[in-house]
Amino acid sequence: MNVNSFLRKSGIKTAFSKSYIWFTIAFIVWYYRIGYMPQSGATTLIQVSTLAFMFLFAHKHCRGNLISKVIGRNNSPITTLVLLYLYAAISLLWAYQPFLSGFLSIQNILIICILYWYFSRCRTFDGAEQCFLNFFIIFNVIDCILARIYNHTFLFYHHLPASSVAAMCTSYCFGELMNSKRDLKRKRYLKLCALISIIILLLSTSSGGNAAALAGIAFGCFLSGKILICLFIGIGTWVILSNPDLMDSFILFIMPGKTMEMVETGTGRTIFWEYELFYASRKPFFGWGFGCIERVVTGMTNEFNYPDAHSNYVGFYGSLGVFGCVLAGIHFMCCLLYGLSHRYKKGFVGLSSAIVCAIVNGYSYGFLSGKACSTTVMYFAVVILMFIYARLSKRRQNG
Repeated sequence: MNVNSFLRKSGIKTAFSKSYIWFTIAFIVWYYRIGYMPQSGATTLIQVSTLAFMFLFAHKHCRGNLISKVIGRNNSPITTLVLLYLYAAISLLWAYQPFLSGFLSIQNILIICILYWYFSRCRTFDGAEQCFLNFFIIFNVIDCILARIYNHTFLFYHHLPASSVAAMCTSYCFGELMNSKRDLKRKRYLKLCALISIIILLLSTSSGGNAAALAGIAFGCFLSGKILICLFIGIGTWVILSNPDLMDSFILFIMPGKTMEMVETGTGRTIFWEYELFYASRKPFFGWGFGCIERVVTGMTNEFNYPDAHSNYVGFYGSLGVFGCVLAGIHFMCCLLYGLSHRYKKGFVGLSSAIVCAIVNGYSYGFLSGKACSTTVMYFAVVILMFIYARLSKRRQNG
C-alpha cells in the first residue's frame, strides 16, 4: 500500500483536506482543552464552542437528522449507551451541581453523535479499522509526549488516559490477530499498532490499564478458541499473585516506582471510594447528579480534589444511584452479547476484547461516570463500531 492510499484509507488525508480542516482543528482544540487546560470560564467557553461547532458540522454533513439517526438506531449497544446519558441529563433536575451534570451528560451524547457521523463515512471495513486505530494511536502518542513535557518527565509517567486508550488498542489488536486468517498485510498492520500501544501502556505505569489489557487479551483468546493461551495467562497470573516477592519484582519491572501496597489501595483511591460510598448511601436510588459525587466529597470534606470518581461503578452509584447502575449494567451486557453474537464476523473479536478491557479498567478509572477524556471518546468509538462493522459486513454479503 503506497503512502497516498494509506492516508486516504485511514482518514488522515480527508481530515486535513479543505472540506474538513476546520472540523479537525476544532477537535484538536477540544481534545487539548479536556486533557490539559485547567477549568475556568474561558476554557469552558472554548470547550462548549468547539463541541458545538463539531456537532453542527457533523449534522450539516449528515444525510438526515443526526440525533434522530443515533437515537432511533436499532442497535442495542448504541441505544443503551444513549439511554444511560439521557438519564444522566435528566439528573440535572436534582443534581448537586445542575449545570455541571447537564453539560457533562449532553456533551457525551453529542460526542456519540459526532463519532457516529465520523465512522459512518467509512465505506469499507479496512477503511473503518484503519481510521479507528490510526486516529487513537496518533492522538495517544501526541498525548504521551505532551504529558511528559508538561510534567517535566522523560520516560515513565503515570498517565491514566494514555494507558487506558493503549490498553483498549492492545486488546483490540490481539483479539483480531488471534482471529485473523491469511491476511498478512492486515496482520503486519495490527502487530505494529499493538507494539506501539504496548510501549505506551508500559511507559504510563497504570496497574489498572495493564490488568485491563491482560483481561481483554485473555477474552480475545477465549473467543478465538485459543484456550491454551487463556490457561497460560491464568496460570501465570496466579503464580505471580501467590508469590509476594515475585509480584513486587514484576510490578517494579512494568511500573517503576510502584509497590504492591500502592496497587492494592489504588494509589490511595480506596480511601476516596469509602467517602464516595458513604455520601452515595444518602441518596442511593437517584444519586447526586451525573458527575457530582466527586464534587460532593470534595465540597463536604475539603480533603480531596479528584477530577473523577476513579471508578465507573462507584461513580455511577454515587452520581446516578441504583437506577444508573442498572442502566450501565444493561449497556455492558448488551455490548457483550452483541459482540458474542457477531464473533464470527471480521472485527468483532477485537471490539469485544476492547469492551472487556474497558469494563475491567472501569474499576479504577471513572472515564464514563464523569467528565470526558480520551478514554471516553475511545470507548464510544468502540461501541459505535459495533454497528458500523455489522453494517459493512452486511453490505459485503449483499455484494
